[in-house]
Amino acid sequence: MTSALLSAVAVALSLVPQQTSADLPARLEGLARATLADAQLEGLAVRVTTQNGTLFERGFGYADAGRAMVEGPGHARDAEALLEPLLAIALLQLEHEQKLNLQQPLVERFPKLTFDGRKVLLGQLLDQTSGIPSYRDAFEQRGTPATAQEVLTWLEARALDADPGTCAAYSESNALLVAQVIEQVAQAPVAQVLRLSVMEALGLEDTSFAERVAQPVDPKLHAFGIRDLLDLPPLRSSLVDVDRFVRQLGKGTGIGEEGLKRLLEPLEARGDDKAWPAGFAIERIGRNAALVIQGSNERGSLRVAWYPELELVVALGTSAETGALAALERRMTRAILDLPATELVDLVLDAETRAAYLGAYAIGCNRVTIEERGERLEYVTPTGERHLLRAQGHQRFVSATDAEFELTFTLRDSKAESFLLTRRGYQTVGRRLE
Repeated sequence: MTSALLSAVAVALSLVPQQTSADLPARLEGLARATLADAQLEGLAVRVTTQNGTLFERGFGYADAGRAMVEGPGHARDAEALLEPLLAIALLQLEHEQKLNLQQPLVERFPKLTFDGRKVLLGQLLDQTSGIPSYRDAFEQRGTPATAQEVLTWLEARALDADPGTCAAYSESNALLVAQVIEQVAQAPVAQVLRLSVMEALGLEDTSFAERVAQPVDPKLHAFGIRDLLDLPPLRSSLVDVDRFVRQLGKGTGIGEEGLKRLLEPLEARGDDKAWPAGFAIERIGRNAALVIQGSNERGSLRVAWYPELELVVALGTSAETGALAALERRMTRAILDLPATELVDLVLDAETRAAYLGAYAIGCNRVTIEERGERLEYVTPTGERHLLRAQGHQRFVSATDAEFELTFTLRDSKAESFLLTRRGYQTVGRRLE
């Protein structure tokens, strides 16, 4: 680890109390039980660790609807959200081993992906700054299962959504191309590379591709994800293993100093304050940055927040599809850091007042809209993300489901012309599109 990163870690560790308050486990348990009740979950697993060991570890309820297995941090569960970070780390390992260069143009490996001469670099696939369009909408409309080769053929005829390196915008095509590059360089199936080079090399005991179970394919659910295009069985892991995974990365295991730097110091881009760092999302509480693995589907939900500078990992899992884990993790982390909870109100706005905010806004190269939903406003993205907004007064709104998603508008002549979006600690500006 570089001296600058070591200094940052040393400063951050001084902010974490060395002696945990006696009531903290009870507070964390109370937060978990409240989420169980509010989200109507059958079960929930929690694992919280620091540099000093396990701070809190507990299972609540059951790991399956049939109540055949008690929930717990050691339970191997669906972990599809872990696939993209595993792919990213495998690519960083290949660079660390000097088997590829992330500054290499993508077209040198895929000659037909010319994108009208606009040069995409391999590293931009990791940072989600390639500008390559996502394949998902086009293939979902087709309504039949897709293959990796069909997506590559589709991409050959597509233009970029933005100049490479200028805009952070998530595209599932990036992860697919990362997998294809891994197979080219390693000259082995991607599942084998992940198993030997990542899972076994990092000591992940509970992480594996499950045995494939023959069943009819429902294209609405399974035909268009990265795992499906790569024809991989379901990926499973435990909270214990995902904790081990990020802690090994924090040591630079397998990826070296440059790989670790790429995780901890993601690039800036117009589309967001920070690009996605190598398969993770990035968030912040106060001045403490977190790298996040998160996903939810009909097989379960996973949320792991790794705060490298604090040596803190908060891992949550449940067998239900839910969006409640992010808010629970944030509440738990704030409790650990002894930060006050956010107090919110829900003011009623009349139709004329709501109309001032309605319309389309640009965030870098991304387009979002503010729409009406009943008597409230709603923030909507083209990818289907929605936040029902609670009015706080003074042109400030907070998501009804995420207290750390906040919009503060600037009005001119009684009409909003821009907003400042503060999303889990990071800020970006949206400007009205006329």
